Amino acid sequence: MRPDQTGGIKSKLTSVRNGFTNILTNNRKLSQIEIGEKDFLISQNIIPITKWRLFIVVDKTILFRPILEQQNYARKIGFGAVFAMFISSILFFAYLLKKSNSLAHMISSPIVSLAKSTEHWQSFVHAKEITSSGIEEIDILTGNFLKSSQELSINQSQLLEKNRELDELNENLEEKVQKRTVQLQQSLEQIQTLKQKQDMDYFLISQLLTPLQANSKSDKPLRTRVFLEQQKKIHIRSKKMEIGGDFNFYQQIQIMGRDFLFFVNADAMGKSLQGAGGAIVFGASLKSQVMRYQSDNSQLILPELWLRNVFYDLQDIFSNFDCSMLMSMVIGLIDIQSYTCYYVNSEHPYPVLYRANKASFLSHNHILHKVGTPDTFTSSFSLETVQLVEDDILLLGSDGRDDILVTNSLVHFLKQKSISIKNLQARENPDSKDRTNLNIDETLFLRVVEIAKGDIAEISNIIKSHSQTTDDFSLLSFAIKQKTATSLPPITNEIIKRVSHFYSKKEYSTALSFLSKEFEKSPFHIFDIYLIRLLLRIYKKLRLENQSDTLEYLIYFLNPLEEDFILSRVKKNIKKKKWSIASDFIEILRIRYPNDENYLLLSAQIFYERGMLSKARDAVSLVKVNSESEHSIEIKQLQRMIDKKEKAKNVTTDKQSKYFLKLFDIV
Repeated sequence: MRPDQTGGIKSKLTSVRNGFTNILTNNRKLSQIEIGEKDFLISQNIIPITKWRLFIVVDKTILFRPILEQQNYARKIGFGAVFAMFISSILFFAYLLKKSNSLAHMISSPIVSLAKSTEHWQSFVHAKEITSSGIEEIDILTGNFLKSSQELSINQSQLLEKNRELDELNENLEEKVQKRTVQLQQSLEQIQTLKQKQDMDYFLISQLLTPLQANSKSDKPLRTRVFLEQQKKIHIRSKKMEIGGDFNFYQQIQIMGRDFLFFVNADAMGKSLQGAGGAIVFGASLKSQVMRYQSDNSQLILPELWLRNVFYDLQDIFSNFDCSMLMSMVIGLIDIQSYTCYYVNSEHPYPVLYRANKASFLSHNHILHKVGTPDTFTSSFSLETVQLVEDDILLLGSDGRDDILVTNSLVHFLKQKSISIKNLQARENPDSKDRTNLNIDETLFLRVVEIAKGDIAEISNIIKSHSQTTDDFSLLSFAIKQKTATSLPPITNEIIKRVSHFYSKKEYSTALSFLSKEFEKSPFHIFDIYLIRLLLRIYKKLRLENQSDTLEYLIYFLNPLEEDFILSRVKKNIKKKKWSIASDFIEILRIRYPNDENYLLLSAQIFYERGMLSKARDAVSLVKVNSESEHSIEIKQLQRMIDKKEKAKNVTTDKQSKYFLKLFDIV
C-alpha cells in the first residue's frame, strides 16, 4: 500500500474493510480478521526505503495445522498413559491386598493362638515352654503375659491363704479381742505403775532438794527475796512439786568473828532429773563446807581466801564426774558491817546492781570456767568486789531470765514503757497462735528490773505474764537497808585515854584487861585505827603473837577495797617476817589482779621465803610467759635462787632476802 493512500482498503466485505481500518488506525502489526467462515492473520510492516506498507494475509488454519496435529497426538498419548496407570494401580492394590492379608495372618495367628491358650488359664500358667511365633515382639508379649499370669497365680494363692486365716480369725475374733484388750490393759497398768514410780522418784528427789534450797524470804540481816521456778512439774495426789537444776542459797556466817551473808545462785547442767541430781550434790557439798568452816569461826582467814577454798572444794567434788555434771554459779559474801560484796562468777549470767532507779551489770572482767571443768585448777582464780550502799539491790539470776520467748504482749507492754527490744531472733511458737521471738538481748532483763524497781516478785510476774520461759528460772536479791544503831559498846575518847594511860605506865596487862571487859574479849568489832595500833603495841609488849596476828587481819577490814592499803600490809608483814600473813594479803591482790607481774613476783618471793618452792616456781612461770617483761632480771635471779634452794635444801641467806626486800621498797 502506498504512503499517500490514506483512504483505507476498498472491499465489498465489511469485515475486511473494518479489519484493515483497525490495523491502520491503531498501527498494529498483527491482527485477525474473518473472511467468510475462515479466520485469517494479517501482519503489516513498513518498508524503510519506500515507506510502503506491506500486508501479509495468512489462513490461520493452514498456519496452525502442524500444531493442532501435535496437540491431538499428545492428547491421545495422555489418554493412553492414564489408562495404563489405572490398570497398574488395580494390579498394585490387588498385590498389596494379598500381601496385607498374608502379614495380618502372620501377626494375628500368634495372638489368636495366645488367646486360645489363655482360655485354659491354669494350663497356660503351668506351661513349661512357649512356642515361638517368629515375631520377637509377640514372643516378648507372650512371655510377659505368662510371667504376669504366674505372679497372679501366686497372689491368688496368697489371697486364698489370707482368706483362710481371716476366716479362722473371724471364728475366734471375740476371744482374741478380749485377749488383746487384757494385754493392752496390762501394758497400761505397767505404764501407770512405772509413771507412779517415776513420780515417786521425782518426789523423793524433790524432798532431798528442797531442804538444801533457800525457799523463804528474810529481812535480817539484809532484806532477802527468793524466786525459783523449775521447768519439770510433778503432781502427786494434791501436791505440786518441781525439780530442776537451778539452785538458790544464802546463810549468815561468821568469818574471823565478823558477820557475813554467804549467797549462791547456781544452775546445774542438764534438764529435770540430771539437773536436780547436780543441784543435790552441789547443795549437800555446799552446806557441808559451810558447816565445816563455821565449826571453827575463829580461824584467821580473809573473805576472799574463804571463797577460794569453798570454790576449790566444790571443784574437787565435781571434777570426779568427768564433765558429766557441771555447775555455773555466782558465789559471794556480803560484809554485814561495811556492805562490801565479794563474788565469783563461773560462766553464770552477770549479777545486776539496781541503784538510783538504774539497773546495770556488775563488773565481769574475771569469769571462771564452770565448776567441774577439768582445767579449772590450772587456771588463775579471781573474784570481783563492789561496795554496796544504802538502798542498793543486788540481783542474781540463772539463764532462765534471758531464755524467754518474747511475745507481742511483752513488746506492747515495753512500748508502753517506751522501751524497745533489740536483736530478736524470729521463731514460731507451735503451742500458741501468738507469734513469738527468742530473746537474745541480755539487756532486756535490765529494763525489766528498772520497771519492777528491783522487786523480784514483780520481775517474775512481768516475765511470766508477757512471755514464756524455756528453762529453769531463779532469782535471788539482797536489798541494803539503812544502818541501824549498833548494840556494840561505843569507842569513846574516855576509853582511849584510859588505855593510853595504862600503856604509858607500862601496865599492859591492866590495859588489855580493861579492853577485854569493854568488848567482851572480842577485838573483831573494833574499828578505830588508833585503838588497833595501841592494842598491837600492847600485844607486842606482852608477847601475845597470836592476838597480834588477829589484829593484823582485823586491820584489813578497815579498808578492804583499797589496793595500796592492802599492799602496805603486805610490805609491813614482810618487814616483820610474818610470811604467813604477808602471803594471805598478797594472795588477795593476786586474786583481784591475776595478771599483775609485780604481785606475781612478790608472791613468788614470799612463797620462796616460806619454803613453798613449787608455788614460787608456778608464780614465776606465770610472769615468764611474757618474755619482754620489764622484770626479766628479777625473774632470772629468783629462778636461780629457787633452783639453788631446791638443790641445797636449806634456808635462804640474809643477803638474798635483803636483796628482794630492797627491790620492793620494803626496807
